[in-house]
Amino acid sequence: MLGLPVFAIAWGGQSGDRPRRVCGWIAIGDIAISPFLAFGGIPVAPIAIGAITVGVLSPSVFWGLAVGVLAVGSLAFGWWALGCAAVGVNCAVGFAAVARDYAVGIAASAAEAGPSAKEWVRTQWLSDFTDVMLYQAHWWILLCVVVALGLRVWRSRQLRQPSC
Repeated sequence: MLGLPVFAIAWGGQSGDRPRRVCGWIAIGDIAISPFLAFGGIPVAPIAIGAITVGVLSPSVFWGLAVGVLAVGSLAFGWWALGCAAVGVNCAVGFAAVARDYAVGIAASAAEAGPSAKEWVRTQWLSDFTDVMLYQAHWWILLCVVVALGLRVWRSRQLRQPSC
């Protein structure tokens, strides 16, 4: 489709002296680049899920670094940022939160911080997402571990098959 494979998967090992990079509509790899959806160590896509993520919707599942419009991770930078340390333009929610407009957290700095910012966050669309990430994150992490193990088994079977 438009010169890119629909699915592209490559991880583990090295290509020369660099980590393996993959490009596709749905890309899974050490460095995954996609115009739609990317999973991996460093995914770059509109929807990027992985350790160090860059995208519009950018959840860092393994609680790493996230950069995007909606960024979720240990260290999150974005328009809306949710994480242990969150820096957001409009809104930041985390233990340490810094934003231009609204910040909610133990150490929060913004034009609106504290109870008024907490009430504003509760009235926004991302409050449901925040609740899901806070109360169901362990299930998301378990799902990612199961998917990673399944991909590893699949890959090891592919490597054992003799090539013609």
